[in-house]
Amino acid sequence: MVPLPARQRLRGNYLFLVAVFCRPFSLLLTAIAWVALNGCFLANRLHSQEVDPAEADEEITRQIVRVAPPHILHLIDVGSVRFVRDDAQLRKANRVALTHFRFEIRNRVQFRVQPLGSNGAHQVRIALSLQEPKLKLHHIVVLPSDFNPATPRGEQILKHEFDHVAITTDPRIERLAPKVLWSAETWVESFPIDAPVTQELIGKKCGERLDERRKNFELLLSHFYRQLDTVSRDGTAAIDSRSAFFEKLYFEENLKELELAFLPKVKSLLSSKKFQETGNHYKLLDVGW
Repeated sequence: MVPLPARQRLRGNYLFLVAVFCRPFSLLLTAIAWVALNGCFLANRLHSQEVDPAEADEEITRQIVRVAPPHILHLIDVGSVRFVRDDAQLRKANRVALTHFRFEIRNRVQFRVQPLGSNGAHQVRIALSLQEPKLKLHHIVVLPSDFNPATPRGEQILKHEFDHVAITTDPRIERLAPKVLWSAETWVESFPIDAPVTQELIGKKCGERLDERRKNFELLLSHFYRQLDTVSRDGTAAIDSRSAFFEKLYFEENLKELELAFLPKVKSLLSSKKFQETGNHYKLLDVGW
């Protein structure tokens, strides 16, 4: 089932230091912006309702932790997994369980602006770079109120939901993020001739560029979630060649249909053997519950 658009929350505090230098035949405007982006957006593969991590059900969490094998406990830790019980949400989604992911982005943004002249519009070249980027993924697993992790049915449900968690904690994500989310970028932007070009306008344009990167990244991970639901029939059927399915997630041929904006610049990365290595990340899932 294709997920509905996720709600997004983006909070930012902006401090701009602007220096303007006038010369006989040119104007150079240099702006350095320290932007504390505390971006938090929920990618919900089946439902648009947000779930606050503060609402985590401590009782069911203790029950799951008590019976979970070591590799699942590891995923709970690295994936910042929280559990909630919500029958209404499951009924609306027509599912026995759900896994939501969201990712938090923090970075400092620096941009330099160079006016190119006015020809019916203010044209400027914007050079964007990011420093000290950090990416953190969070997960919320939604379970029915009568869920019991110590039963065969409970184990089957959790095994499928943690296949989802494994996808969004794949080590290849950290290798891809620098190219998709953190790479430097330079482009030419046009502004109306009858209005001044301010640092607020430049900051807005940079924010739009970064938001587009985030949307592409979210689209990629949501695509993997849908693929898992398809091949496993929402967790009710065994996946043929499980290791091959997870291994091929980041193969170029698996991403072509998405027409991702960043795909052309990561082709060489995707073909790298070092990039595609996942170690025991997925192999441990085959050990069983």
